[in-house]
Amino acid sequence: MLIDLKDRFARGLVAGLIATVILAALNLFNFHVLELTDHRYYNFASVLIFGRKADALGELVVSQLAQLGFGTAMGIVFAYFIIGAESRNYLLKGLLWGPTIELSSFAFANTIPLEPLLPITLQTVISMAITSSIWGIILARGLYILDKRYDTEKREEKAEKLNQQVIVKRKILSPAPAMKPHTFNRDFKLLAPVSINDHLSNKTKKGTKKGFKKPQKI
Repeated sequence: MLIDLKDRFARGLVAGLIATVILAALNLFNFHVLELTDHRYYNFASVLIFGRKADALGELVVSQLAQLGFGTAMGIVFAYFIIGAESRNYLLKGLLWGPTIELSSFAFANTIPLEPLLPITLQTVISMAITSSIWGIILARGLYILDKRYDTEKREEKAEKLNQQVIVKRKILSPAPAMKPHTFNRDFKLLAPVSINDHLSNKTKKGTKKGFKKPQKI
């Protein structure tokens, strides 16, 4: 496989690219059809690269690719530093991440200033804030789906945590605290009881009979 999605960098890249392609399509639709904005996202890249808005086909292609690259890079940043390994409130984080980048871009354009992009109208700000919010939500949701499917490290860590919890509960609640605890596999399915030593060394013995082994004292 060209991209190993078990790597968090790759998952952030894929989620960021998909979200940015959708963002660019929404922006062009707002500009050409609905006429809700005065700027296209690639105008920012064009002014930074060429010092003016792109007018030739080659400049348009380069500017659009640069905009896609920037959005994808922000997806990677989101994957590592904003959401990290924690998936709680991921949609809220994405919803805030998109407009934060957009408003920062406007502030940058006014501070430099980037004359070809000025003035920026209220209609443009609102339109791009909405589309960037959609971008953030798609990014967060896409990354969550990829993490759930390909993040084997997190799944193994969760399974190990469940195993440890079972061991502690058996020690506290069992009338025979030395009984062997149950364990879970990566898909969190209950397996046959194994000894604590076997559990810690990740070795399980195959039973000769179906079902659970009869608990034995250590």
